[in-house]
Amino acid sequence: MHIHHVAIWAQDLEALKAFYCTLFGGQANERYHNPTKQFSSYFVRFEGGASLELMHIPTLFPADPSLPHPLQGLAHLAFSLGSVEAVEAHLHIDASDGTLSRADLSTLIKSRMEDLDSLPKKVGEKAVNLIAHIAGGAGLSCYTRIALEMLLESGELTSKALYERYKARPYSEGTSRSQCGQLMQLLPAMGIAERPVPGSLVLIKDSPIAESLRSLIGKAA
Repeated sequence: MHIHHVAIWAQDLEALKAFYCTLFGGQANERYHNPTKQFSSYFVRFEGGASLELMHIPTLFPADPSLPHPLQGLAHLAFSLGSVEAVEAHLHIDASDGTLSRADLSTLIKSRMEDLDSLPKKVGEKAVNLIAHIAGGAGLSCYTRIALEMLLESGELTSKALYERYKARPYSEGTSRSQCGQLMQLLPAMGIAERPVPGSLVLIKDSPIAESLRSLIGKAA
């Protein structure tokens, strides 16, 4: 016996589908709609066999965070990269990590995981997606890919240049500004770049993560 899928009621069906497809590499079927019941849904499938059913009806009650007790329904989902060792392998950020003892490296990895957990929510989601991509379990966010391609090609990246690249896609001004801000935080946090001055990043040439991404992005090109 195994769990076939997990179902989630969604206020914004398209936004939730985009979240799981973009950040976790899910593949969605065509939208199902029952006009009689006013019911719509997507099935989102992931590598390894896991599935989500995302569902919506117009009469769905919104969650009320002001209630003093836990809301009924799904509490959380956990996506796995495999073993603890697999996660650690993709958090080797500094070139000097290989010189550390096992105990010191484990302490350092724990500290890095706590640092990533303290990032703003949207930046943290991109960090999770980046690690999952390196581990081979998810498609890379299009916003992250654009920033990485620019950084890896020239060795530097400015917020102005990234914003202009997003606008040329074309993304809206608001989306371009917010995504630019998130990536300018993400890349230093992941040890891919350093920030010599505000609004400017420089590639860390011996970054293990940068080298892994250079290979992966090159293969996908």
